[in-house]
Amino acid sequence: MKDALVFDVGGTNLRAARYSFESKKLIAVKKSLTPNNWNSFADEDAPFDLLINEMKVLSAYLFIDDKPEVVTIGFPGPITPDGKVLSTPTIWGSTFKGSTELIPQLKRCWAEATVNVINDVTAAGYFLKTIFPGDFCVITVSSGIGSKLFIDGRPYTGKLGRGGEIGHWVTDLSTDALLCECGGKGHLGGIASGRGTLEFAKKYSQIFLSDFISSLPGEMTKGNSDLLCNEILVKAFRAHDRWTEEVIAKPGQQLAKAIAMIHTTTGIESFIIIGGFAIALGERYRVSLVESAEKFCWKLGQNWDDMIHLGPDETEMGLIGSGIYSNMTRPIPHKLISKRIEL
Repeated sequence: MKDALVFDVGGTNLRAARYSFESKKLIAVKKSLTPNNWNSFADEDAPFDLLINEMKVLSAYLFIDDKPEVVTIGFPGPITPDGKVLSTPTIWGSTFKGSTELIPQLKRCWAEATVNVINDVTAAGYFLKTIFPGDFCVITVSSGIGSKLFIDGRPYTGKLGRGGEIGHWVTDLSTDALLCECGGKGHLGGIASGRGTLEFAKKYSQIFLSDFISSLPGEMTKGNSDLLCNEILVKAFRAHDRWTEEVIAKPGQQLAKAIAMIHTTTGIESFIIIGGFAIALGERYRVSLVESAEKFCWKLGQNWDDMIHLGPDETEMGLIGSGIYSNMTRPIPHKLISKRIEL
């Protein structure tokens, strides 16, 4: 039986897998570094060539003697319904301008396959809907921030695919607002993502230097904030370090404000928080979002503790979700079509 080739394109890692339509599971997973704005130097058009070449290398490991029936790519950033990439700052920063038709380029590599390009958070949502019944909003907090509304089991992004990009909602208009990878200032993703929180921590450490030096991260870095990293912040947060709790809480309030806004606007009652940074911070991070969301929202009897959930610690949810979507888009066999006509 033919299988699907699925990709999860992250800001740091490119993951690929073979998804079995028969078992509805991943058979094998391979990964490499994503060619991005920080590890690759190329002209404006080359990043896509580098990415596709890397995809071909991973594909060769997964499909040695046969070919995939469907190829589905979970890609960071807004995707139009016909598969055009509008922007992808978590990979190529602000250097990428305009849209590109990625599917025709991919079809040159997998000419006989059905090729899909979907948003990476959308891909994760297809996995999550197998666990969480009903409508929900999935929010990823990792190198960037993204979201998708799932209504009646399908993502709602608007007819042009622009929906769910709360990471680029401007929430801070101050002149010294943190820069976002897309080049803008004061964007939610530039403030409350893993990368944004780290930049905030470095800035905060200079403002309250004595508090930083006496904190656990201060001890771990010997007072040098340039040595701060997300791993240190996560370790200190989980150890209940007071300074770190403040650092995590302040950007988190901006995310909670966005969650309250989405709930007030749409009526969505279930928010699923995923992404490496959020999952690493754990349950106390979820509780901090609950407490802040309550402050930002009109009180109509909501129980925010029941509304905000941490997603599963499943690193392959994007790949599995792309596999589920691949199964939805499989070509209908001719024999099956004949039987349906006969009926």
